[in-house]
Amino acid sequence: MTELSDSVNASTPKRSEQTPEQNQCGCGCSEPSAANGVKASCAALWSLICGIAGIFLCLPAIPAIILGIIGLVNIKKSNGALKGSGKAITGIVLGGLAIILLPIILIIAAIAIPNLVSARGVAMESMSKAEIKNISTSLEQNGFRGLSLKRTGVSDTDEQ
Repeated sequence: MTELSDSVNASTPKRSEQTPEQNQCGCGCSEPSAANGVKASCAALWSLICGIAGIFLCLPAIPAIILGIIGLVNIKKSNGALKGSGKAITGIVLGGLAIILLPIILIIAAIAIPNLVSARGVAMESMSKAEIKNISTSLEQNGFRGLSLKRTGVSDTDEQ
């Protein structure tokens, strides 16, 4: 068993033996592709990841835009040595979309939440009235006619 683990450890290069291109960001995106030796931009990849996360969480939207711009600049400066401009552009667009949608979502929430609370109050009041009516009916059916639930407050007859 130890012979197998020794052979596996001997075949994989140690972190210090890796070339600088292989451990640029640690995500494996800087390694050359098998087809043409072109490397992918780590900033572009992280821009895409932050852009997708920004749609759901809103906070990573700003880093998505910044990393997308950095990725596009690095890709342009590399003269074809880096790829991933589509990822960078997608990250920028998703980050911008998340920033634009955030105020709209907040406005909708500011309108909807008070209405939902009001509707809940009305529903609770209606359920309370129905429960009181059920209790009153049950008391009358079981012979407790002498007990009555009087309504407190101003009645219609008091106003006249």
